[in-house]
Amino acid sequence: MQLLVPINLGYVQDRYRMPESSLRFFLDYVLPSMLARYSLDERVEKVEVISDADLGHLEFISSKVICTNSLIPKELDANGVAAHIIEARKTQSKVVVQCNPLFPFISIDSLYFGYQAVASGEVCSAVGSIVHKSCVTVNLLASEHDLGIFSVYDTETFMSTGQRVSPPFSEIGLQAVELIGLRNPKDMDLFELVVNSGFSL
Repeated sequence: MQLLVPINLGYVQDRYRMPESSLRFFLDYVLPSMLARYSLDERVEKVEVISDADLGHLEFISSKVICTNSLIPKELDANGVAAHIIEARKTQSKVVVQCNPLFPFISIDSLYFGYQAVASGEVCSAVGSIVHKSCVTVNLLASEHDLGIFSVYDTETFMSTGQRVSPPFSEIGLQAVELIGLRNPKDMDLFELVVNSGFSL
């Protein structure tokens, strides 16, 4: 399984009004810790970070980590971002596992569950969600149920439909800790509380 981690730091700072101190904490601690955890799992072959910033130093974390410098335009919607990172990526995989780095507690088990469902042809795509549902066939629900936490999709299906989430798709129910993001100050406080309680990133 190969993971793609897109990050537009300018967008993150503007969209979520993330102060410089929080952005530095994310870059210096959260992101490296998350990449190290991904790299240690034998199910992960490569982790490619695609960003507008020069993050090449992160490649020292593991031989599995690749950093690609590419500006993801702020005006792109979710499907536009997917098209951009497919075009920009150095790694090649029929099944794309796209991870939002602002959800650092996502487990490899959850990602791999979605990956297997798509790779086996059981579904065309899978998303991280609050609930667990297999083989949802209603097209309208595809975009509504994509929470932007992580998405798994077949490259050929995406190229033909232009949709990151296409039915039939599966919703991968996540544990409460996996749903903790870093998109507002309260999220950051909760993140620090969880880490300080002894939960390993």
